[in-house]
Amino acid sequence: MKNIILFIFLLYTAILVSHCSNNAKEQTQINKPTLEYLKKIGEKKFILDSLTSAYQSIFHLRFQVLNGKKVIAFLNQGTSTIYVYDYETAKLIQSVNVVAEDRNVKKENVLDFYAKSLDSLFILPDDGRKFYLVDSKNNLLKAYKKGNFKQENLKSKETDDSVFVGVNCSFQVSDNYIYTLVGPSYWAKKYMGNQSAMVRYNIETSEKENLNMHYPLRYQKEYFGSDFPSMFTLWNFYAYNPKTKQFVHTFPIDENIYVADKDYKKVTAYSIKSDYIKAIEPMTEQERNDFLKRKSFDHVHKRGMYYYILYDQYRDLYYREVRIPVKDEDKLRKIRFFQIPRTIIVFNNKFEKVGEYKLPVEPEYDFTNAICTPEGLLIPRTVGDNEDILVFDIFNTVKK
Repeated sequence: MKNIILFIFLLYTAILVSHCSNNAKEQTQINKPTLEYLKKIGEKKFILDSLTSAYQSIFHLRFQVLNGKKVIAFLNQGTSTIYVYDYETAKLIQSVNVVAEDRNVKKENVLDFYAKSLDSLFILPDDGRKFYLVDSKNNLLKAYKKGNFKQENLKSKETDDSVFVGVNCSFQVSDNYIYTLVGPSYWAKKYMGNQSAMVRYNIETSEKENLNMHYPLRYQKEYFGSDFPSMFTLWNFYAYNPKTKQFVHTFPIDENIYVADKDYKKVTAYSIKSDYIKAIEPMTEQERNDFLKRKSFDHVHKRGMYYYILYDQYRDLYYREVRIPVKDEDKLRKIRFFQIPRTIIVFNNKFEKVGEYKLPVEPEYDFTNAICTPEGLLIPRTVGDNEDILVFDIFNTVKK
């Protein structure tokens, strides 16, 4: 009798534990963020002028609302000309050639721009010493001088030996400040563990302020101080959220993103890890030597990396590009930059990963020129039959 009672008790306990366990699993699922995936829903085309190649000349594509119009703006680096197109009609509104010998702004040497309005354009030449504010006729409105390097400051906590770095995201302009990414110059890298990776300039006074954003500790330990001048060690990217006034930074060999509050008083790290990349190992001595001899980025593509980042204000989501490791040595030697297999991590405004989408290998896409519009996420193709037509594929998020 006692054995029967004990058996019934144990059976009831097992059922109760199982029920509680199932409830816990259901609760976990309920609390998980909704998964978001990307789906192609269409395409959009813009006809370019004869001097602009859709696959070679276009840099720094931006979607903005300027003077009440929805526009896309981009830089033709081959001619140092900024083009602005009406987004709805796909017609050219204006083009501004910003070449000016007296400012040392020459053809093929403009790194980046930011359009505050149709008549207010910030220009960053590649000499890195100044940037300029010009109007739609290329008249100079203001010059901003970047802090110069000082030998005596080398061992200080904040040095001025910096260069503008980043791909398609060097500039961000708010009401009061110009923000730009900076990185250490090659020969002074060993002092850069304490230097800001982001600075801002007061639009009115031109005063420079180093912000509380530094390269992650791993960079300081493994790369700064080495004699390896790879841009892989300097790249960093950011997305700007105009709703919260927050900047979200990402670095190639770091799974974390770094979220800064409005004035960079506090920076918080969040893990946004890809399912396709394990820990990214440091480069070997042989790989460093190979790079110096051949300028090959095989060592990068073999490991994979976290790349560009973008904020979508229309869906309140972030997209983080991931370059998946390519282990096949023969394939590595033949593959083009935009043929590297990639995914897009989707994460929400709570900095929770909600999905990861594998981009098709064909057509080839340039995610560093992707833009977010009310229609969706527009990613330009990098190859096509007609270089005079800029083609975007439109993607939107779908819930699962």
